[in-house]
Amino acid sequence: EFRKIVFDKVEQILLELDDDELYVALIDLQTSVSTDLDARARELPRLASLVLNASLPAIVVSHDIYGTIEEEQDILNRNKIAHPLFVQGGVPIEVKIYA
Repeated sequence: EFRKIVFDKVEQILLELDDDELYVALIDLQTSVSTDLDARARELPRLASLVLNASLPAIVVSHDIYGTIEEEQDILNRNKIAHPLFVQGGVPIEVKIYA
C-alpha cells in the first residue's frame, strides 16, 4: 500500500533526524498525505455484486444501473462476458458503485 511505503520511509528518516523544524515538517507531511489519500479513496468507486432478474444486453444493464451507456464495456470486461447482448440473469455480476 502506498500509504505504508511513504510512512515507513518518513519514519526511517525521523529516527535519524536531529533537526526539530524538519521533524515537524515531516510529521505535517505524513498528516497531509494521510488526509489526501483518505479523500481520494472516498471518491473511488466500490465494487458490488448484483444479480439481474433476467438476461439483458450490457448496454441496457449499464443504463439501468448508471443512467448512461458509458459503463457497458466495463461491465463486459469486468465480468468476462463474451457477447454484449447477453448478460445472464440469475448469476452474480460485479459492478462499480459510486458513493
